[in-house]
Amino acid sequence: MASSADGWQSRVYELYWHGVEAHAQAQRAEGAERRRLVLRSLDQHSQAAGILRAELATRPEEPRLNEQLASPLYSMGSSQIAMNLIEEALSSLDESESCYKRSGPTSPELAARIGDVRARRATAHSVAGHTASALTDADLAVEAYAGAGLPAAGPPVSLDFARLLSMVAVVQAQHGDPDQALYCAGQALSRYQDAIDTVVRDPSAHLGYATDMAAEVASRIEAAHGNWDYALAVDGFTLHTAEQGWGDLAGALARTGNWLKDPEPDR
Repeated sequence: MASSADGWQSRVYELYWHGVEAHAQAQRAEGAERRRLVLRSLDQHSQAAGILRAELATRPEEPRLNEQLASPLYSMGSSQIAMNLIEEALSSLDESESCYKRSGPTSPELAARIGDVRARRATAHSVAGHTASALTDADLAVEAYAGAGLPAAGPPVSLDFARLLSMVAVVQAQHGDPDQALYCAGQALSRYQDAIDTVVRDPSAHLGYATDMAAEVASRIEAAHGNWDYALAVDGFTLHTAEQGWGDLAGALARTGNWLKDPEPDR
């Protein structure tokens, strides 16, 4: 017979991965179906977090429980941003970071997770128009990776860092220095290009939307500066990865057509 501990842990595991699956499906859906799937993901992860909070209330200093709780809280924050529940997202992400910090000594893996939480929180602040907080969290996200020596790592860590840099580039482009946004986007795309063999072998294992985020920032800023060859080269790389099943083919084609037909496109 399974123990009570086995019972709740199995339930948390089931809820968490059902939520991940719903969120992945939502990325490929539109309109009402996308909303339904995001809400399903949020519900699954909320249930998992509730079970873990109850367990943590009886063992507040248990590192493993803190680490387990941090993960669905991060996922909740992502879904809440998608539903424009910004205050709820900020609360979930704050709690996620606190849980990760209580889960044990800072390792490279833990530093990466904290960096991811901060980048997602920067996105939430950006959506809400909290410029200073968005830029601060964006900087802190990069610092978390840099402090653990992760920027020099190869795949798959380099792909995680590229995803984070892509999110930071969007925040910087919206609220900060375009040059800094372009630098972050360029660094992200460089890491994606270096790992292209890894990506082609298993496109489903990586987050193509992040490539699109970095590419759109880089392409539009280069075009705004009149650097048409660079803008087209960025979108050319995106077209190549999209042909491999990784990224937004329509977006790259639209930008390429815009740059080719109009010397001063709408920026």
